[in-house]
Order: sequence, then C-alpha cells, then structure tokens
Amino acid sequence: MNHITDEQIRAVFLENGFTVKEGQADLKPYVFAAARALLVAAQPGGWKLVPRQPTEEMMNVGLYQSSADTKFEDLLSAWYDMFDAAPAP
Repeated sequence: MNHITDEQIRAVFLENGFTVKEGQADLKPYVFAAARALLVAAQPGGWKLVPRQPTEEMMNVGLYQSSADTKFEDLLSAWYDMFDAAPAP
C-alpha cells in the first residue's frame, strides 16, 4: 500500500475544491479511504512504487544481499542505474 498521510490527502483535496463543511473538523473519513483505494487501484499489477532515494532499510537489505566487499556508494550507484533503466508502467 502506498504510504500517504492524511495531511497529504487533505492538502490535495482542499487544493482541488473540496471543503470542510461548517461544523465538521475535517474531511469525511471516506475521502481518505477513497484516495488510498484509488492509489492502490492505479498501480499496475506486478509493479511497486519505490522512492528515487533508497531508504536506509533498503540499503541495508541490499548490502546484506551483496558481497562482503561491496561499498555503500557502489550499491547506491547501482540503485540509481537500475532506477533510471526501469521501464515506465
């Protein structure tokens, strides 16, 4: 599932004409649920969204799977090369 915060969803919807009605504290819960469901549905099968900049956890997994003499910088360079070579969905 995509990691998008309520704040990010709120900002997008408010920027695009949604309003918080008088007497309400926030957008309705179904707006947040629908936004998340749409993101999941829009993802092509077999694809996963990944960050351009790998997380520390991703790098640690990559280093664990690589040889003992692999340097962090080499792994990061390989990540960018693979990311840039990835086809569009």
